[in-house]
Amino acid sequence: MTALLAFVAAMIGGSSDFGGGMASRSSTPLRVTAWVQLAGLIILLIATWFVHAPAISTIDLVGGAFAGLAVSLSFVAFYGALDRGQMSLLTPVVAIVGAVVPVVVELARGRGLSAAQSAGMLVALVAIVLVVQRSPDVADNQGTPVRALGLAALSGFGFSFFFLALGETSPDAGLWPLVVTRSVSGLTAAMLALVVTGGIDMPNTRSRKLVVVSGIGDVAAMTLLLLALQRGPIAVATVVVSIYPIATVAWARVVLGEQLRSVQWAGIALVFVALPLIAFA
Repeated sequence: MTALLAFVAAMIGGSSDFGGGMASRSSTPLRVTAWVQLAGLIILLIATWFVHAPAISTIDLVGGAFAGLAVSLSFVAFYGALDRGQMSLLTPVVAIVGAVVPVVVELARGRGLSAAQSAGMLVALVAIVLVVQRSPDVADNQGTPVRALGLAALSGFGFSFFFLALGETSPDAGLWPLVVTRSVSGLTAAMLALVVTGGIDMPNTRSRKLVVVSGIGDVAAMTLLLLALQRGPIAVATVVVSIYPIATVAWARVVLGEQLRSVQWAGIALVFVALPLIAFA
């Protein structure tokens, strides 16, 4: 059940990320993040009252708050990366970093890696090298710059800490850890947008619709992921949910017509060889 919940969350979340990435092309990453987080919070507050929560502990609230700070950083870095580089290449980098870090933390906690998991992490590293390869005839000021790759990696680290924090919460808390997470992330993103950009308004109706739909989808994905993290191994849930680039890349291919080199397709394929090895060993 953990893997199934995480898989559905990945497909919804990847689609939501595509919408947010599209919106970031006509606005700033900070404003897009604020809208996505706040739009989802409204839906989440309504849903919370329909989910039983018999006991809410301090750990649930602190874990939710920490997750909110981590995911705020992640989304700002993610949309900033998409604003500077090719969506199909950056999302797998975010996914691999976000998946591997929780596995390493589990290892530090005394959980050993199997041979298959070790192989999966090696494959993941090779995949990243292949995915970020650019065509030799592309000038240095084109394609996916180093700054975009750095932001993608930073986003992945943020998501990994988000996963670990929510994994410490209890099923008895219902959706309240997510309410705290979303409140912290929404307010943080809105404050940053106000200070840095002078406001949170979006430039046009199309952008507003994109971020609202992305926010609703993101809340649905996070709700399923919370259930997965609370009911199964953290490493399994985080690695399975990290296959969300399948959805993002599919939308980028269909809507934007993004073209990839053969070596890059091979890297993306290896991403999805690595993730099951890490998760199901």
